[in-house]
This record gives sequence, C-alpha cells and structure tokens, in this order.
Amino acid sequence: MLTSTPAARLTWHPGSILPYASLWHTVLRVTALNGMRSGELPDWPTTLSATGQRPRSLYPLHNARAAVNTDALASALGEAPAMFTGSHFGALAPWLRFAVTPGFRLCVPCLAEGYHSALFSLRLLSVCPIHGTPLLAQCHCGQAFRDRLAPADFARAGSCACYRLALFTRETCRCPTLPASLTRALVPVVDWLGQLSGLIKPAPWRELARRGDSPAWLGLLFECSASLGLAWPACFEKPLQATRLMLTVQASAPRLGAVKRAAAPATPMPARSSYWTDSSATWTYRAMSRHLRRHVVRRQWTQGTRLLGARADPPRLARLLRTDPSAMPALAEMLWALQMEPEAHARRWPYRHPWRPGADPLHGRLAPASMVPGRDALPGAPCPLSAAAWHWIEYHAAAHVMVALWREALARASAMASAGAADWNLVDDQASRCDWSAQVQQGGSLRFWGLSADTVGWTARPSPDKSARRNARHQAQQDRWQRVLAVCSGPCLSWTPCDGWYVAAAAQPAAQAWRRHRLLGVPGERPQFWLFEDGARFTARLCTSPLQAFGATPGRAIDALRKCTAQYLHLYGSSALAYPSGWIEPSDAQPKAACAKVGPDLVANWGQI
Repeated sequence: MLTSTPAARLTWHPGSILPYASLWHTVLRVTALNGMRSGELPDWPTTLSATGQRPRSLYPLHNARAAVNTDALASALGEAPAMFTGSHFGALAPWLRFAVTPGFRLCVPCLAEGYHSALFSLRLLSVCPIHGTPLLAQCHCGQAFRDRLAPADFARAGSCACYRLALFTRETCRCPTLPASLTRALVPVVDWLGQLSGLIKPAPWRELARRGDSPAWLGLLFECSASLGLAWPACFEKPLQATRLMLTVQASAPRLGAVKRAAAPATPMPARSSYWTDSSATWTYRAMSRHLRRHVVRRQWTQGTRLLGARADPPRLARLLRTDPSAMPALAEMLWALQMEPEAHARRWPYRHPWRPGADPLHGRLAPASMVPGRDALPGAPCPLSAAAWHWIEYHAAAHVMVALWREALARASAMASAGAADWNLVDDQASRCDWSAQVQQGGSLRFWGLSADTVGWTARPSPDKSARRNARHQAQQDRWQRVLAVCSGPCLSWTPCDGWYVAAAAQPAAQAWRRHRLLGVPGERPQFWLFEDGARFTARLCTSPLQAFGATPGRAIDALRKCTAQYLHLYGSSALAYPSGWIEPSDAQPKAACAKVGPDLVANWGQI
C-alpha cells in the first residue's frame, strides 16, 4: 500500500489537470489510478470529526476548512498548486453560497472527454458553457449526484452506483482529451465570482435566501453586478429583476480616521444617560428619530396621544388618518419607533426617561455582528478591514435598515387608513433590509450602496440655508397676519359681563402680535381662539366663528369668551355661528351704545340661520 505522506509521489501524468477542473473529479481520478481507498489521500483530514476518529467521507464541493489539502495533493502529484484554483467553492463568500446547488451537476460531453468543473453547480447555469448541453443533476437511474464522497464512491471510482454512467474512461482518467482552450468559456464566471466574493453583505442574507424564492434572490445578484459594473456572464441565465433605486456612498482612506474620531461623543455623557448604549446603531437611530420629529412629523406629542387614544377604536383611527393629513406621518413614525425600540411607548407617551442602567433600548436589533466579510484578503486591499472601516460600514448599514423600516411603516399606515382597521402587530420581514453591499476598492477606499424598490418617503427641507428659512418664516408670518385681518373684519357677535350680547365691529390686533389657544372649560368642544390686544383692552376671538369677548386683562378676556361660548353651546349645542342678515352695523353716526342690545333674542335669530 502506498504511504500517505505529502512527499510520496503518486501515479499521475503531470499536466493532466485542466483549468478549473473540480476537486471531486480529480480525487476520483487519483484514487482510480493508484487503487486508493478512503483515508489514503495525502494529508487526509483528521480534525473534522467530533469523536476524534478519522472521517471516512469528504465533501469536495465546498471543501470546508480545507479538508483536502490541495497543496499537499499537488505536491504528491507533481502539479502546481495554482492548478486547483476554482476547483471548489471553499473561497466563496458565505452569503453567496445560496447560488450553489446542493450537489454536483454534470455535463455528459465533458465527462466523455474526461473533464468536470465545480462551476457547473451554480444555479445561474442551466447549460454547459463549453458544449451548450443541459446540465444533469441526477443519473439515469434517478440518483442525485451528491456533494459527498463516501467510502463506496472510492471503491467504484469512475462510475455511478448503477454502473450506467461513467465519469471517465481508462484513457481519459490518465489524461483528459478536452482541449484546454475550451475552458476559457469559464473565465468570465470565475472573474464574476471573485469580484462578488469580495463584497460585504448582511448576515441574514444567506438564511433568507435559503428560505425565500431562489429566482427572486438570484435577481439581486444581477443588481449587485450592475452596481459593481461587472459584466453579466453570457452563459448565465438572466433572472427576473425589477427597476430599483440605488444609493451609493463612498469614503476615501483619509476620511475613515475622521469617522472613527466622530464615533465617541464630544463631551462625557451624564450618568443617567446610560439608557442609550454607545454604538453605531444607537447614534443612527437617535439622529433619524430627531430628523423625523423636526422635519417630517409635526406636533408629534399631540398626534401620538390622539393615536394611542384611538387605538382601541379602529374606525375612529381610520377616520382620523383620512381627515387629518398630519396623522399619517405621525402614525408611521410611531410604528417605526416601536419596530426599532419595543419600549418606545413607555419612554415617549407619556414623555419620561425610564431608568434602566446597562440596558439596550434597541434590544440588539442592529448588532455590529449583522455583517459578514467576503474574504480575509479582499481584491485591492493590502490588509483586512480596519476598525474604522467596519465602524463606517456599521453606520451606513444601520441607516439603510432604518430607512427600509420607515418605508414599511408608511405602507402599513396607508393600509390602515384605507382598510379602516388597525393592525399594530410588528412584522419581522428582513428581505427588504438586506439589499445593501459594501466593497473595498483600490487604495483602501470604501463603497457602500443600498437597493430599494421605492423612495425614502420623507420630504426634503424646503429651504436649503438659514437666510432662506428666515425669509420663508417671515413670509409665513405675513400670510398668517393677512388671514387674521381678513377674518377679523365686519360685524361680530360680542359679549361683555357689563353689556351682555350685542353686535359690534370685529376687533383687530393693534400690532402683529397675537396668540392662538385652545378654549378649555367648555363642555364637549375645545375650539381655538385668538388672543390679542385691541387698543387699551384685550380681545378673545374664536377662529372659526364671529364671536368675541373683551376684558381688561388676558385672563378676563378668556374668561368672558368661555362664559359666552358656554351660554351659546347650552342653547344651540354648537359654536359654529353664522353671520345673520339685517343686523345693525355700528358706525361713527351710530356708536356702540346706540346699537340695539341683542341678548337672547338676537342669539336665537342667529342660531336659526
């Protein structure tokens, strides 16, 4: 029996390994020529078995943990170690292994010429790139070609268990007859795999691809290739893909140092602020939440309280979403916050700071371990990624996931408004959140891009700089001032504690100084009113009805408006007043004292209109 040391020379014809020949087919040829059995290969693995015994089977498709030492095998055969490049998928990135079939696939014309490649097991290949014939995943007897070499396979090396399919003949076992120039058809496939293996993808990608629809996930590979500028191999099937948006961010090597310095807070945080953990996900979540509250959701505290109050009444909630334009983004922001931070309702409604030192508010939903590198040595990178580079990728990965959750929250809020039913159950579909990739480019620069099927869903700031925002605010104040002047004109139903009810000219603010408030203490309704100074007195005027009251102080004016509104509501049940016809308007010739005192009669006539 031949010795299994690496220095032993085996019966072999040097130069008989064609480019990209599979390790599986080469091992079978070696065992057939040398009459070897299981465990007799050079440097046979001894560390893969949990029991400490020597394993009797091999898995040469992926060659996990370098079970077959290709360098030792090449030395024993007198071949160059580079001849085993592309012979298995061991160097393939973990996130990309879903693109490989569970077992081997064969091309019958290639086998007839003594050649087989592991690249035939790619799902994107349906025909052989060399001969154009369909690839077979099982023998004529119906037995599938597994990715395992059992002891029985070593005993019958060269044929299937049914002995109807020969993997090689006596002649092709010594030296394949396939011209080496024909293997150039596999060069685009090898280059494509090498480029994609250098990408950094999220860890759930592989699991989701295994559970999901393979054609849909294979379509994402086409989009990644287009994003990288890689040519799609002509021998591949072109999967179905949708028109998607791509957001690309790049960072040069000198810029990464600044990102690392910006990771820590500029000033030490107070002791009670340890509710937030110091991580990339936490800082990104707080920044996006602050942006939503300031620029997307207006009056978030009021809207959140209203939405939580209507949570138990789905028709009321749907009606609120349809009638109030600001309620839709408020609900979306609430759903987004609950998806990211499960205890957000305890911290924000009511607004308080739960004290739980050492806790993670995000519950590890965006942990730094949510990414997997492609390979230790990426193309164009002199060394593995540094801590600053990983930190930069973590920031952008967290932002991409949060934007995807925001799109889902908007879609759910819109569905709740149209369906009239509230579905507050949180979803955990991570398919749309895994469409991001990172790549190390030449010179150590990084590139990050994310794919999405829709836009972000929030409006940009209408004014780009501070002066434009100041001018826009001044113009908005002027517009509101003109609207107030337009409403505070003409006759108005007035009331004072001394004079009671009467009709007088509507009071106007003496200057551009007025405030809008809610009228409290009124049964059933909380109408809005303006409070301003009219000469030497203060006026409280309803915003939607021609009803005003006067007082020497703001408190007295508000109290007078509350009393007269309560009287009117007691008589007519609503504060929606209408202008009566035929009343006497005060003028210089007819001062207010000369106008008819109206009291309940005019109020009654007013309410009938």
